Amino acid sequence: FFFFFFLAMSIRAFEVEPLIRKLVEASKSDTQVSCVESWDSDLWVGTTDGFVVHYSLQAQLKRNKHTCSLKNQHSLGKKRIESMQVIPNFKKLLVLQDGQLRLLNMHTLKPCDEQPSTKHITMMCRNEALDLDSSDNFEITVVGRRMQHFEMDAHNLVQNKSLFSVDFKDIQAIARDGNILCFAYSQQYYVKNIAKDLPPQEINQFNAQTVPLVLRVDSGQFLLSLWSGGPTTGTFVTSKGEPAPRAPIEWTEGPTLVAFHHPYIVGMCPQQNTITVHSILDQMPKQVIDYSGGRVLRHCANDIFVGTSNSVALLKAVSLEQQIHTLFEEGRTPEALALATDVYGRGNADLDPAEVRHQQKKLAVIQKQAGFAFIAEKKYRQGLELLAASNADPRELLSIHDGLLPPSSTYTAAGRVNKHAAAIAALAGEEKTRRPYFNELADHLKTIRSGDVSRDWRPDIDSALAKILAMNQPDELVVLLESPNDVVPEFCVPWLEKHKRFHAMALLLSSTGSTLQALEIWKKLDSGELSDRKYPKVEFVVDFLCREGDTETVFNNANWILSRDPKGVQIFMHPSDKANFNTDEVVDFLTPYKEAKIMYLEHLVESNAPNSNKYHVTLAASYATEVCLKMQMEKLRAATPGAVESRNEADAIAKMRKKLCALLQMSESYEVEGMLRIIQDKDLHKETAILYGKQGKHKEALEILVHTLRDHDAAHDYCVQNTAAKSRMERQKLFLSLLEVYLIEPLNYTQAALDLLNSNLSDWDVAEVLRRVPGTWSVQAVEHFLQRSIKSSLHVHFSGRIERNLAQVDQVNAKAELLKLRRKAVTITEQTKCQACSKMIGTRAFVLFPNGSLVHKTCVRDVRVDPATGETFA
Repeated sequence: FFFFFFLAMSIRAFEVEPLIRKLVEASKSDTQVSCVESWDSDLWVGTTDGFVVHYSLQAQLKRNKHTCSLKNQHSLGKKRIESMQVIPNFKKLLVLQDGQLRLLNMHTLKPCDEQPSTKHITMMCRNEALDLDSSDNFEITVVGRRMQHFEMDAHNLVQNKSLFSVDFKDIQAIARDGNILCFAYSQQYYVKNIAKDLPPQEINQFNAQTVPLVLRVDSGQFLLSLWSGGPTTGTFVTSKGEPAPRAPIEWTEGPTLVAFHHPYIVGMCPQQNTITVHSILDQMPKQVIDYSGGRVLRHCANDIFVGTSNSVALLKAVSLEQQIHTLFEEGRTPEALALATDVYGRGNADLDPAEVRHQQKKLAVIQKQAGFAFIAEKKYRQGLELLAASNADPRELLSIHDGLLPPSSTYTAAGRVNKHAAAIAALAGEEKTRRPYFNELADHLKTIRSGDVSRDWRPDIDSALAKILAMNQPDELVVLLESPNDVVPEFCVPWLEKHKRFHAMALLLSSTGSTLQALEIWKKLDSGELSDRKYPKVEFVVDFLCREGDTETVFNNANWILSRDPKGVQIFMHPSDKANFNTDEVVDFLTPYKEAKIMYLEHLVESNAPNSNKYHVTLAASYATEVCLKMQMEKLRAATPGAVESRNEADAIAKMRKKLCALLQMSESYEVEGMLRIIQDKDLHKETAILYGKQGKHKEALEILVHTLRDHDAAHDYCVQNTAAKSRMERQKLFLSLLEVYLIEPLNYTQAALDLLNSNLSDWDVAEVLRRVPGTWSVQAVEHFLQRSIKSSLHVHFSGRIERNLAQVDQVNAKAELLKLRRKAVTITEQTKCQACSKMIGTRAFVLFPNGSLVHKTCVRDVRVDPATGETFA
């Protein structure tokens, strides 16, 4: 704890510069300093015997010192000057003495003509939300026997009665921020919105031994001192009386006076003869300054003044740049970064855009320096995030490591040598740090390349990223190389080969036009000659050739692809724009690969490729040959003693037979006799029935389905399918053939015949059915059929009569319309013109359209279209 405390307090934030070593005696030797005030180059000192002494401060830039010279002084009586407040925009100095406020001219110290009427004032606080140098308003709150609020007009302080007061007497400490008052009274801190008529809100209590302090530290935020027997605590609260999002600060001995100079809280501790400095950024003590006899502490504009009974000094702030530099040199990177972020990153509405950009550049430089420092300390993510925030050139970090930047890189190191380079370079050499460091660096590079990166940087970043990913993250390496990238192949290929990232190497080669080399690597990976678990098998090569392969490349690699997977035929079915295949050549090429050939032929037939009709025959023959071969092999296997039925093989045969049947049923492009010869005596009965149906041999086909296969549903479906687009007579004839097949003796399928007669999808010539029904059948057996047939016949009869009557009505209407048209008179005179060509009708033949248009017959091309108006008639 003490070691940490020593480190935390080793910063030099302020220096004491003596200004007045001994107060000029105004009236007698016991004159002492009671208060100070300053503005610009003016310094006023109030004394215990009623003098206001005016000094001039002049900066000596070469010596970084100030000279202090007496300008004038003025006595306001013998009473002590309690406090002073400059009002620069009105050239006034407000003095609190003997319970009264007095206005003096800030230069001559002469009392103003008009003076505020006040009595029994014990303390005053100005509205610190109003800047003295930029605001034309000046507001102040005074307390004593009662609280009053004043504002400055042209000549005097005027009470603002629109604001509400607090009736408490003997308030011990007070600060004001806008309309919010924070004050201490009777061991209790309060906040009060003086714009509202509401009682003050209680916040923290304090001990009787506590010196109550209230200090505005930021907009809407106050610091309160508390003591509970141990160290004195400085607690931050908001203007609503709630705890502020800052940790408290601690003093070993409570200060009697405090001031705020961003980002530091300065406390005067006379019992210890010290001045303490704490940062509000981390609430830690930063500096202790020896200062004996301290009794005055005043923050004026941008300066802090301290004083003893007979001297005044300037607590001069060390430049923030110097403080940040010192923190970096001492290795206190978090503190340096926090200070820089607060100073340069807060933003200020009063700064012009050029100054804002200048501060942003300063912050970026510090963020970059902190980033390298954190990386050297093995805080990789924090450091890399800072480098990204600073928009640092990522190549500066990459250049630290040998072999990450390609020889073609245009990067050259600029400026001073990075003092963290050696430590960062060592991270890549240590086994325990290499992997986590490079993983974080890879994520950093991926984030950078996903943004708006200079085109000149891309080859360097992508090449370095590829090398890093090759070491530990092969999955991410493949993602990188499969996406658009600027990896330099001649730089990275040897590295990928060294780390056995063969699939990634092939990807890189293919992306740069070295397709043949890439395919050769994939071929070796597929054969097992090379090994890479990231190789996604031959399907990837198939997809690649479908996207990128030209005709020659596809043919050169087809053999090894098809030998591995028949589905590789996709390279011919879905070729790239670079490939142009002759389908006949492809079919011949695929002859050794039966399964692939069938898939290709299916593709040609299904996609209606040009001249695809001839491939129907080839596909049907291939189906039949393959089915016959599989069935023969299955029979041989079944005949083997102890053989077990192969379900997969049976399913494969059934699937191919289904395809064959569908093709035979759908296609009209094959020779039926030739197909019958191929499947003859091969137990392909259903296929034979389909072929008989194509020849019109329906009875033979039905006999196969009924008697050989005993598949009555298939027989019924056969009749429905083969009469779908035919006349009722043909439909009745085919169903009658099926009935005859059912009734063949001695294989008499009586129940199947009855089911057929009663089927809703069947269509019958009742007379012909009755002629074929066996005389042994009872009336009850065909009763349902007869009832349905009678209803159907009556329905057909009456429907026919209705249709005939409707046709007769249409005929009568047409005749009436014709008579009406024939009775209509058309008068042709010598002046009557053709409405199409505008020539006289004369004695030439003419046409009269229903719309009354009269045109020459020779002008009419279609009697349904009026050439004059374009109107169409049915």
